[in-house]
Amino acid sequence: MAKKRRRRRRKISRREKIFNIVSYSLMAAVALGFLAWAFLTRGSITIKGSIEDYFKAVNNEDVKYYIECCYPKKWEKNYTPDSNQVNLNAVVEDVFKYQSGATYSSIEIKNTEKLEKVFVDRIKRGIKDIYGLDLNISQVYRVRFTVKMRYEYQGDIIEKETDVLIRYIYKYHEKWYYLADSLVLVKLNLDEQ
Repeated sequence: MAKKRRRRRRKISRREKIFNIVSYSLMAAVALGFLAWAFLTRGSITIKGSIEDYFKAVNNEDVKYYIECCYPKKWEKNYTPDSNQVNLNAVVEDVFKYQSGATYSSIEIKNTEKLEKVFVDRIKRGIKDIYGLDLNISQVYRVRFTVKMRYEYQGDIIEKETDVLIRYIYKYHEKWYYLADSLVLVKLNLDEQ
């Protein structure tokens, strides 16, 4: 009978154990920090995520969530169009009053177009002109997408895909936000482009 060979386990020194524990702890802390930043702070880590967040806020008529996916905290705190104190919560509540009652799902991005610095500067200037706010936007994308709509019409439930919508998503402090501010959109004629 052949003797079974025992594999010798290399003994790990105390120093290696401490190093391994510290290394794994640091990696876990970094991963948790990233997850906390990604999911517990405003904005989205992806362009599509910012669009999904926007429609989720609209579907639920969630004022707080709507503000968080459209306005960085700096903009929310300085929401003073033409130097007037305006309650942003009340503005968003009014937006919801004019909604059709439709719900939205299944966003399908057809095209994303990174806009040139000239366009980014134009949006920054528009925000500065209206709100007196320097918002350090690093990127803007024009996004074309469709979304499924569900609504009631004359007692029937209608489900259909929208035509291609064109919206603007901007990046501020490495997070993406849905540009939904009507004053900026109108002043810059962004609905026309």
